[in-house]
Amino acid sequence: MVVIFLPMYVFALTWTEQTNSGSRDWYGMASSSDGVKLAAIVNNGYIFTSTDSGANWTQRTGSGSRNWYSITSSADGTKLAALVSGGYIYTSTDSGVNWTEQTGAGSRNWATIASSSDGAKLVAINSPGYIYTSTDSGANWIQQTGSGSLAWSSVASSTDGVKLVASVGGGYIYTSTDSGVNWTQRTSSGSLSWSVVASSSDGIKLVAVVGGGNIYTSTDSGVNWTDRSNAGYWYTLASSSDGTKLLTGGSGNYLMFSTDSGANWVQQTSAGARDWYGSGMSSDGTKLAASHLGGYIYASDNSDSTPPTITNVSSDKANGSYTVGEVIDIDVTFSEAVTSTGNVTVTLETGATDRTCTFTVSSSTTGTCNYTVQSGDESSDLTVSTISGTIADAASNSISNFVPTTNLAANKALVIDAIAPTISEVTAIGTSLDTTPAYTFTTNEVGTISYGGSCSSVTTSATLGNNTINFSLLPLGTYSNCTIIVTDATGNASNTLTVSSFSVNAQGSVPVWILQAMSDRESQTNLNPTVSCTEQTAYSPTTGSKCPTVVTNQPNVSTCPRLPTTPKLLKLNMVHPTIKVLQQVLNCKGYSLANTGPGSSGNETNKFGLLTKKALIKFQKENSLTPDGVVGEETRRVVE
Repeated sequence: MVVIFLPMYVFALTWTEQTNSGSRDWYGMASSSDGVKLAAIVNNGYIFTSTDSGANWTQRTGSGSRNWYSITSSADGTKLAALVSGGYIYTSTDSGVNWTEQTGAGSRNWATIASSSDGAKLVAINSPGYIYTSTDSGANWIQQTGSGSLAWSSVASSTDGVKLVASVGGGYIYTSTDSGVNWTQRTSSGSLSWSVVASSSDGIKLVAVVGGGNIYTSTDSGVNWTDRSNAGYWYTLASSSDGTKLLTGGSGNYLMFSTDSGANWVQQTSAGARDWYGSGMSSDGTKLAASHLGGYIYASDNSDSTPPTITNVSSDKANGSYTVGEVIDIDVTFSEAVTSTGNVTVTLETGATDRTCTFTVSSSTTGTCNYTVQSGDESSDLTVSTISGTIADAASNSISNFVPTTNLAANKALVIDAIAPTISEVTAIGTSLDTTPAYTFTTNEVGTISYGGSCSSVTTSATLGNNTINFSLLPLGTYSNCTIIVTDATGNASNTLTVSSFSVNAQGSVPVWILQAMSDRESQTNLNPTVSCTEQTAYSPTTGSKCPTVVTNQPNVSTCPRLPTTPKLLKLNMVHPTIKVLQQVLNCKGYSLANTGPGSSGNETNKFGLLTKKALIKFQKENSLTPDGVVGEETRRVVE
């Protein structure tokens, strides 16, 4: 068998075995124009009818068990006519419930019967013999002798019953344009073993098959014929109203289907290779049925050729901001009930890494999967970027357009923020002259500030960019355990920023001992007001109270060490042994750097620090020198 495939025009259908029909020697079929009402005959059996396109069948015992050979139907499926080979013609006006034996045409070797769409005009062939016609739904019949007595094999009618086509087994094809009164032999068809013919509703497009031969078509009411090849033992034919969709089958063959008036055909392998003897088709060619000997009736419904679409994506999650661990349902709605083969994958736009969730769907219009927010996810308005999978409707139409009509972002306002703020130091404190030192850091998100270690602050809100905060009152000392964390609105905590080590060592216009006392007094009570007073202090460095007046001897400057001659210039931040001598000189002359610790008497260092500079400036002022805190030529002469 030669089969021409042209996927652009023809396609394989899905066929369903209708087991409710029972396995029988089915011999012929007829269909209403909508394909809903079917009638099928059993050779040496009863007539069966269906009102649901073949899903369920009813045995019409009123027809009697006979050698049924052919059946035809009006467009609405109410008027049926069937004939018995070697018997009479029978008609029904109630969709096959009751039957009437029409004896007017006689008992003959009836082969095929056809009907106009209203069921009024009937044409039947007797083989061998004449063609008979009726204009009153089979009540009365006329023998059309103009056709001649031939071995007629098949007959078909236009919907108005005016144009007829008939074939002769081992002869030519004949046509009539006056309801069978006169006939024209179409020699262009050739003399062949014609088996079956079929007609479009207007009688212009015809198709005929040869038993043990090819398929032929005509587009001019049978005047000319085209050989469509596809050789086979064909015994059944059905045509759509416009003649574009054709169905044929035969002995030991597959059903063959065409959607381009027979130019190309596709084997319907899903129905199997069987002895097909009957077929029916709706007027639009979307609902098909076929019957075969010793088996079941098969049906195919391709009336739904529209693929499903994705109409909506939404979520039951309330609008808002969500972070790590939150579970968000993603609800996908389809235009019709669909079934997936395997998983349907939903990809969400979540920043640097797109997250996915999957679901399966079976005969449903909706599918749902859950997305769990993971670290690093972010979206100002969560939406679906892609949906993928193999999804089809009940008619096997697969989704080809996966773009939702309405996407998630249009329905919801879901903010995903699973990225923690990043903060870093901008300006370190170093050594502060202030017990509430200022500190500057930067953050890439706004949020709430929390403090750790020895530091705290009344400032608890961070703005985008640089933030300068003042730490709460700190005692004098060095701090290396202070930390800052910024937490954003969704609860993402930033990295822990460790504040660079700094010292609070106040030496401003307020004497150090007063600042020290202010710091210490917060943690000390019931002290002697003059505790820690010395001969050199006017106020207690512990309590801040005035010390009693004590007359002391002035420093013995004559015993002070002499300042080396080099380096000639001494200034802030220098480190040199001469600096230590300078501190000894200042302490000795009554310009003490500190009472205790580095720089105090006996604890001088080699570093020219702020304590050294402060003491030197005091010395310069009291000796009418320029108070620049630098040992130059002028200051050196006085110091030495």
